[in-house]
Amino acid sequence: MLALKKTVPSIFSLLPLKNFDLHLTFPYLFSSWSHYVSHNSISAEYFYTSLLEKSTHIIHLRQIHSQLYTHGLQKNGFIITKLIHVSSNLKEIDYAGQLFDEFPDQYVFLWNAIIRGYSMHNMFDKVVEMYSRMQQAFFMHKFLDMD
Repeated sequence: MLALKKTVPSIFSLLPLKNFDLHLTFPYLFSSWSHYVSHNSISAEYFYTSLLEKSTHIIHLRQIHSQLYTHGLQKNGFIITKLIHVSSNLKEIDYAGQLFDEFPDQYVFLWNAIIRGYSMHNMFDKVVEMYSRMQQAFFMHKFLDMD
């Protein structure tokens, strides 16, 4: 655990929040996020996207992702899109692909994030594959809406 602290900055260093007790443990931080959010007039989306924007390691992303499930935000397309974008930027493209595949309702911003991530990493075969999947998904969506 000591080696982890040397290589990965504390999650507290990512906080965009002022006057926050940095001696709190990580689980307590997220268990009390709703209290903090309501008392400081910020949204849950702002809280999590701010943490994501400052994330520097896959461990941060996984911790934040697990907290999205804990607080019922795993289907928030805005936050998941941001998580995919940050994962791609941190060269965690496999994790980004996993996030994309797990999301139930893939909409245009989510498709854009994953295609952009694959293209950033010169994975052009995946870009073509995802673009084809996107076209099929949108065609099926339009076809099913016609009934």
